[in-house]
Amino acid sequence: MAQQYMEQHNYEKAVEYFQKVYNDYPNGLLSSKALFMTGFINANYLQDFEKARESYSLFIEKYPDHELAKDAKFELDLMGKSPDELPFMKELEDQTGADSTGQSGGAAQ
Repeated sequence: MAQQYMEQHNYEKAVEYFQKVYNDYPNGLLSSKALFMTGFINANYLQDFEKARESYSLFIEKYPDHELAKDAKFELDLMGKSPDELPFMKELEDQTGADSTGQSGGAAQ
């Protein structure tokens, strides 16, 4: 059901559905992923960073060893930043800047 809402770009309904799954089955197999997805949708589609922070923080607290815990931390660290503010974008620009000048990284000519 949540996937259908996502495909329809009805992100509010998708968050409602994931939140319901998490609330109704807090110890269920899908509860951790449902909680992660509430944070992901709020951050990346709805730009509701406060709700996203709440979901991601709770996720990390409840599931510190989950396969998505590093992703949740990453999202928290970069939430609300523009692409220009991302640390790896600066590194990418620095690496590709020399290449765009027409100089090759090979042997001197």
